[in-house]
Order: sequence, then C-alpha cells, then structure tokens
Amino acid sequence: MDTLTFEQRLVLAVLPIVVTAILAGLLAPLLLKVFESRKAIALKHLEAALARQAKLIEAQAGLLDELTQGLWNWRYQVMRVSHAGTGADSDALAAAWAIYDAACWASLNAIRVQTSRARRLVSQSAHQELLRLYQQIVDLDRRLSAAMALDGEQRRQQLAELNQEVYQQLSEAIDEALHRVATEVRLVSAEAER
Repeated sequence: MDTLTFEQRLVLAVLPIVVTAILAGLLAPLLLKVFESRKAIALKHLEAALARQAKLIEAQAGLLDELTQGLWNWRYQVMRVSHAGTGADSDALAAAWAIYDAACWASLNAIRVQTSRARRLVSQSAHQELLRLYQQIVDLDRRLSAAMALDGEQRRQQLAELNQEVYQQLSEAIDEALHRVATEVRLVSAEAER
C-alpha cells in the first residue's frame, strides 16, 4: 500500500463510500417499491377475504331468519288445524284446513329451499339435522292429511294426538335445530349460551 499515490489512496478510501451511496440511492427505492407492492397485494387479499366473510355472515344471518320464519309459519298452520280438529266446530276445522291446504306446498317448499341453502352455509352435521327435521315435518304433513280423511271421533283423536306432538316434540325439535344453526354460525349471544 505504500506504493500507492495519494490520489489512489484517496480513491480507495472514498470508493466504498461512493459505492455505498450509489447502491443505497438505487437499491433503497427499489426495495421500498418491492415491499410496498407486496404490502398492497397482501392488503387487497385481506380486503377481499373480509368482503367474502361479510357476505358469508350476511347469508348465514339471512338463512337463519328465513328458516326460522318458514319453520314456525308451517308449525302454526298445523297447530291451527289440529287445534280446530279437537273441538266440535266443524266450520272452524274446515276453514283452518282450507288455509293449511292452500299454503302447505309453498310452506314445505320454503323450508326445503332453506334446508338446501344451509348445505353451503353450515356444517354437514347441521345440514343433516335440518334434513331430519324436514323429513319429520313431511311425515307430520302426511299424518295430518290422513287424519283429515277420517271422520268423527277418529279424526278428532288423531288431530288431538298430532296437536300434542307438534306442540311438544316438534316445537322442541325446531328450537334445537335453529339454535344449533345459530350457534354454529356464531349468531348467538353469550347470554343464550348460558
């Protein structure tokens, strides 16, 4: 190194500083752009995921509301017929049956549509529970129709039994199925869990 001139020593001393400055001036903005680009892409992915999650929660809440409405509407239609059938007023029974008969297919369809919709919004086991509930409803509908084909005391007795079954077992099954769906989609308050 002693054979180097002053200028050469100066260049060797300053060169690392100049190279560092050039690299910092070029690399820092380049690296900053790369990091910002990756951050922007990650942010877009996060925003898209949050938007999908919001839509999913909205769909789950809608499912729960529509399923609740459909199940309880059908249940009250059946209760109206079976309750009217336990009394002596044949006009009240005929009126209740006419209302039920006119709305039955639409009610069953609404419940089945929401049950199918649940397949993509809840777990397979919750969907299976809703399918079992739907089958129970269809069986009760068949039994109600069969009871209405009977006369006199036989019809009154069958309708009274159906009334009790719907009032107790079916009402409980509806509440349990709806609570299961609500719990699964986390639309249950902490107090409801106690």
